[in-house]
Amino acid sequence: MNNLTTQKLILVSLIASILGGNAYATTYKTISHGKFSDENIWQPTYPGNILKAGDSVVINSQVVLNIPIAVEGTLFIEKGAALQGNKEIRVAKSGLLENKGNTVVKRLSNEGKINNELILEAMMEVDNSGVINNTATTFAGSTLLNKGGVLDGDKGSYFSNNTVIASPNSIYGKDINVFQASFTNPAVQIDESIYCNASLNVVAGGSDKVLVEITSTSLKNMETVILEKSIDGKIFYKVAEAKAENSTLLLEDRIAMENTLWYRISAYDLSGKQYQFPEALVKISDKSETLSMLNRISY
Repeated sequence: MNNLTTQKLILVSLIASILGGNAYATTYKTISHGKFSDENIWQPTYPGNILKAGDSVVINSQVVLNIPIAVEGTLFIEKGAALQGNKEIRVAKSGLLENKGNTVVKRLSNEGKINNELILEAMMEVDNSGVINNTATTFAGSTLLNKGGVLDGDKGSYFSNNTVIASPNSIYGKDINVFQASFTNPAVQIDESIYCNASLNVVAGGSDKVLVEITSTSLKNMETVILEKSIDGKIFYKVAEAKAENSTLLLEDRIAMENTLWYRISAYDLSGKQYQFPEALVKISDKSETLSMLNRISY
């Protein structure tokens, strides 16, 4: 083999090795509702809980986050889709989280980049040392911790149910709002809320689904009715919202994977005044779709 041929082969091999990293990049998509770890909801295959650099994972259905995941590539939550569960998401320096749906996790840690266009919530803390571009609402159930990161967004709002902590080198965009404590905890606003009598019933609505029916004459005056859920009875987050047309309203929690859940209803009238309704603690059986009311608080 002459030197020219050898050099050509070496060059071809070098180019192939350079391009090889991108040649195996894969896009994974959900094709049905279910748990993140369920291989049957994915196409072409299950991506695993470490989303590799170069790969893209697209959530376009209702998915339960039943395992912690690390985002080294790109994670998309599309409009109308949801990723919810009692596990954490960690976005690595190479990672990108694009949220256009309803994303609720236990903890959110970001070293890369997050773009949020709808609801992004952590039941516990949001820990940021990367960049969050928020044009809608980002919630932290306990602490919003900005460790030299960037919180930005066009008129976006950041809420913390407890505290906001920032290191001296943290950056905040000029067009965002940052709130803490009473803005996200109705219990702190007791004097500003009106408590209403109501009947609150919770029933199983199929696999991993719970239907919450509220009946109250006060509903007729409500512009917005919100269903909130909790896994510990302390930290609640929104799972559904509707406008009341009469004295009875049916709301749906499409992802109910925990054994024990708390539900509560709040509402707002046209003037923006807040109303509180009863709270219900329910038990969901692991072996069937039955559900029992353990406790009902009426007032």
